Amino acid sequence: MTKKEMMEIIKENNINKDIRWAVNSTKNNGIIVITNNYSDEVRFTITKIAYDEEIEGITIKDDFTESTVGMLLKGDDRWSDFREWDEGIGSAVKATVRSFYNRY
Repeated sequence: MTKKEMMEIIKENNINKDIRWAVNSTKNNGIIVITNNYSDEVRFTITKIAYDEEIEGITIKDDFTESTVGMLLKGDDRWSDFREWDEGIGSAVKATVRSFYNRY
């Protein structure tokens, strides 16, 4: 998923137009950092994870409060949250924006 696509998801879910968001991704290690102009300390990290060959997913962490916002599981099972990485990243970006407005 490109930064532009992530910004479109943020734009759709951003309820306060005074808040400006930025996406910083590091594709080589699978980390995406999302920040905004609310505070320099507020920062969310989206990370691809793999516990073993069968369990893969994405974690969403609020770096300011040092808490996990959510975890999405990849797979074809009925309890999986997404099947393709781009779908999962999109869901994680959406969850990040919603979490920001619930927390701050």
